[in-house]
Amino acid sequence: MPRSSRPSRREAHVKDVGSMADAISEQLIKQATEPNLIAYDPHVKQLPFHLSKKQIRAYIGGNRSGKTTAGVVEDLWWCTKRHPHRRLPVGPVRGRVVGVSYVEGVEKILLPEVRRWVVPSDLINGSWEDSWDNELRTLFFENKSFLEFMSSEQDVEKHAGVSRHFVHIDEEVPRIYYQENLLRLVDTEGSMWLTLTPVQGMTWIFDEIYEPWEKGTLSDGIDVFEVDVEDNPHVSAAGRALITQGINDPDELAMRTKGKFIQRGGNIFPEFDPDVHAQVEEYWRPSRMDVRTGKIKIYVSIDHGLKNATAIYWHAVNEKGHVITFHEYYRTNVLIKDHAEYIHNYEKEVLGLDPDDIYLRTGDPAMKQRNAETGMSVRLVYLQNDIILALDGIPKDVKTGINQMHGYLRVDPLSGRPRWQLVKGACPNLEREMQRLHWKVAASAKLRDSLDPREEVHKKDDHAFDSCRYFFTLLPNLSADPEEFAPGRLAAERLIAPKGSYLDTRARMTQWTQKSEGFVVPESEFKGLEYD
Repeated sequence: MPRSSRPSRREAHVKDVGSMADAISEQLIKQATEPNLIAYDPHVKQLPFHLSKKQIRAYIGGNRSGKTTAGVVEDLWWCTKRHPHRRLPVGPVRGRVVGVSYVEGVEKILLPEVRRWVVPSDLINGSWEDSWDNELRTLFFENKSFLEFMSSEQDVEKHAGVSRHFVHIDEEVPRIYYQENLLRLVDTEGSMWLTLTPVQGMTWIFDEIYEPWEKGTLSDGIDVFEVDVEDNPHVSAAGRALITQGINDPDELAMRTKGKFIQRGGNIFPEFDPDVHAQVEEYWRPSRMDVRTGKIKIYVSIDHGLKNATAIYWHAVNEKGHVITFHEYYRTNVLIKDHAEYIHNYEKEVLGLDPDDIYLRTGDPAMKQRNAETGMSVRLVYLQNDIILALDGIPKDVKTGINQMHGYLRVDPLSGRPRWQLVKGACPNLEREMQRLHWKVAASAKLRDSLDPREEVHKKDDHAFDSCRYFFTLLPNLSADPEEFAPGRLAAERLIAPKGSYLDTRARMTQWTQKSEGFVVPESEFKGLEYD
């Protein structure tokens, strides 16, 4: 009889063993090249991140510093109850990962990283397909835990309403998403970790987490881990070179490799240094005698807002043109009558000055605009509350004020100190804005790459700056040609300038600062101004 075409029992056994050997070999190769959770070996900066017991942890690192890997491993350790360093909640774990966008963040980065590190036996039937629900965008585990994936592209309301044991935020999301997801942890006393490269610059994460950590004032419930790409032993020298290729800006380089926060668009006042410009003796105030004898003149500048902050500053200017900004008032959702009451009380009770002792009050020229419904302007309401504002003639070009401020921030070679200083600790919002204020940048990285740098101020958190800018436009231009403010030219300008206008006030101020050079103006010139 001819031999049957069916394989013998021995042949079938050999084939099964061979297939099993191939499968094992394939798994061993995969495990060697792309190890899963069981073989994870954290590097020197990842380990402290995993060891931390703080409720909130921020892993801030350069590109390829291992931040997303550390965050995803933490996710899987919680969901599979495999965490080697901490006790986890009883029963199934409900976890959430939040990316910046679903396609670019979740599908292209987070999901592949999860698939790489998950142990197949932890999945339902050992299968990704059986565990992944595409409609819910959720990965379910054999032990009934789950990990859902969301993004900041979704309405913030989509992040609300349910409790979670942990939330992992990968890359920078708007603050409102951070706050909403923190609320998801209240019922479970859960944890949150953030893994990011600070590509957006000095955002809320810098203000609320990184800077307090750097200064040693961060809440006890938060840990920060700053990680350099050099800390990751799995990135070769060639890989590190690729990250830095084509980057000439040292700030951009520090952000990409070391995870340093930089100011997008470039700082407007890079020379401002609190250790230099905000070191006038704490609680310094001008003496009433110096003010009333004319040795010091007091200016008040106002940037008015309601929902946005109203920022008011008091500046003392001496005969040589040195400026000390010595007091800050910074409030939102306050009526003008309350602002005015504060101004009067501060000047009378603290400074011991009368309204006539204040040389000039100035501010945003937009305060002259009348409301269509009431017919009243902000300036008029201030006037009704005995606050007179000189707003006429202030240049509309923002760069005029910026250039003036640059001039006064430079160190005067004669005195060895800047022409403009702040009293130490007296103006925290102004200090913050002077360090953070930056030029406006295009909305997307693609546009930023294709357009020249913009020379517009980024209009957010700029109220203290604006208030001071209006004041500095009244002072002499330190970088101008000396002939611009020669006595003859000043006198000519005064002839055509209405009393109390921008040119008139600036000319008076310049003449006053030239007293030491022999150009003396009669004291009567400084007593009061007329306003519309």
